[in-house]
Amino acid sequence: RPNRLISMLIYFCDADEIALDGGELLLHKHLMKKDVRAYERHPKPGSTEVVRRLRARKNLGLVFLGCNNSYHEATAVRSLRGYRRFVYISVSSRALSIW
Repeated sequence: RPNRLISMLIYFCDADEIALDGGELLLHKHLMKKDVRAYERHPKPGSTEVVRRLRARKNLGLVFLGCNNSYHEATAVRSLRGYRRFVYISVSSRALSIW
């Protein structure tokens, strides 16, 4: 979203303790180096690569910018025993675009 400044995620559960299958957070980088304003919000498939795979761990906190080259996705949750406990916070502007 062009008006989102940052997103934050804090996990209060551990993937292994709840037998979580899936639900990983994947962080991507664009394969082409560009000026930050030139990156597309939704790149074509194959334009990025996964640089980090993160599984839920107790008290793991993540903060990332909402700029055009901040790419992430979550894998599908296939099964779990219990509940995923986390907090998601985003800081946004009323402006149409802050980037």
